[in-house]
Amino acid sequence: MRISFFIFPLIWLSIATGQVYELATEYKTVPELHNILVEPDSANLIPGCYIYSHSFKKVEKNEEAIACWNNASNVVISPDCKYLGLISLLDKPKNPTEKQEFTFNAFNAIGEKICSIKSSFINDDGIPQFVFSESKNVLVMVSPFGDHIKFYNNKGKMIREKFLFSGMRHSYRDPKEVFSNDGNYFLLNITKKIDTSDKLQPDLFMLSSIGEQIWTYQLPLHHAETIGISDHGKYSIVSGPPSLPESPQPEFQTVLLNSEGKLIEIYPFNFKYYDFDDNESWLLLADEYILRLIRLSDGSVYFSKALGRDRTVISDIAILSNGEIAITVGVESYKDDHVIYNRPEITVYSYEGNILFHRRFDGDYTCYGKILVSKSGSQMGITLQNRFVTFQKVK
Repeated sequence: MRISFFIFPLIWLSIATGQVYELATEYKTVPELHNILVEPDSANLIPGCYIYSHSFKKVEKNEEAIACWNNASNVVISPDCKYLGLISLLDKPKNPTEKQEFTFNAFNAIGEKICSIKSSFINDDGIPQFVFSESKNVLVMVSPFGDHIKFYNNKGKMIREKFLFSGMRHSYRDPKEVFSNDGNYFLLNITKKIDTSDKLQPDLFMLSSIGEQIWTYQLPLHHAETIGISDHGKYSIVSGPPSLPESPQPEFQTVLLNSEGKLIEIYPFNFKYYDFDDNESWLLLADEYILRLIRLSDGSVYFSKALGRDRTVISDIAILSNGEIAITVGVESYKDDHVIYNRPEITVYSYEGNILFHRRFDGDYTCYGKILVSKSGSQMGITLQNRFVTFQKVK
């Protein structure tokens, strides 16, 4: 096992080299806009539905709600904002030992219901998690403890059921799961209790899009906080506190694995956001304050840059085309018990650290600060509290 410690001699430049993006479109909405669904077949970022705190609506019929909810944790949005899923609890069971029945309805970007799944869970366990694969049109349901997985097609028909840890029902951390962009690989983390001790063992499973096991890996971590996978499954990353957090070990570590589940590097830092480039040559990582770019050919940290401090934090990152990086930051605050980011800023850098574009939205806030990138790579967008704003790359 290798643990890599790095010194970062590269000093980022802060010289604006000309704006390479310009304002494309502002889609104005009523207040409290949280997110959008993007029309799938467009090369540009065109909203099909607007997502608010308790409902979502078609763009052309903004006054009519397609569906409503009371608990935002029951809402699932696919990574590229093409689909929305909603868990709706049915009648509460009379006996606490009885299972809670629910339906999961999935909608596409123009508000059409594409499938409906009915299932159940034990109330004490928590609500199952759902994950979309936009490329394969597959939907996965993961039980609250991660030991029971169901794969569905886009019509809601179950195509595979898989059980992990036969005879062991409980794990003690919420499972983490993610699909690769091509939909061929499904990465799952489960942290389970070992025997009768208090020791936790985080395990990583790589599965195919229909649930076939490809490899497993026992993580050298106490538990996993964030996991990620590259577009075609060539690399996997996991971060969390080390299993034995003793000096001189760092407080957090990030584990990088190859396509066979073999260890490449262990880095002495955490990450909250990640993005791989299309060629799986670069990996961009960020926690709340520090941005890092990793060159995957040798596993080295190409640069490290502090962008946040105090309440000014990073809210999202993205690798764009032609060696460009987009970052959003904002002043973290709260509104109705929900984190928001005041005075959000979006900045585009080159890999060399030159600022290519910068825009700050004074007097505004965003609920998530998520960066959306069009299929063609020529547009990027950000959702503010009363509009969705897109920027076009200047040729």
